[in-house]
Formats: sequence, C-alpha cells, structure tokens
Amino acid sequence: QRTDSNIDHTISLKIEIKRVLGTLNAKQKDILCKFFGIGIPFPLSLKEIGTTYDMSAERIRQIKDVALKQLNTEQKKNLLKTYL
Repeated sequence: QRTDSNIDHTISLKIEIKRVLGTLNAKQKDILCKFFGIGIPFPLSLKEIGTTYDMSAERIRQIKDVALKQLNTEQKKNLLKTYL
C-alpha cells in the first residue's frame, strides 16, 4: 500500500529524472524516453524509433549511447543514487 511518503518519493524521483534528462538535447531526450518507455505506455525498439526520425536503427543506437554516456557523470548519478 502506498503511503504519503512513497508518493512524495515517487514525485521527487520523477522531478530528478526530468531534470537530468533536461541536460540532453531534445532528440537525445526523446530517443531515451522512447527507448526506456518514459512517458509512453511501452518502450519502443531502436527500429521503431528510427522510423519516427527517418534514421537507421544503428544511428538511433549511436545517439542513445552518446546520451547515456553524457548522463553517466558522477554529478548526475549522485542526483539519482538516493532513490536506489
């Protein structure tokens, strides 16, 4: 059963994820959100995302990997570590 504390924790996590994703450019953010299913009912494959952008799945993978590398900094990891 969810408590007010759990709800506050979830809201706070969503805010931090949004803040961290906001450090990416719009395309990187959109690709990561679609790939991980953030803000949509289910995640999309690289090929499905590629169709949206008229790009190959390989190019989408490259953009995704660069975006994840940009998020993989100590400062950004520390923002989200407290939620683990």
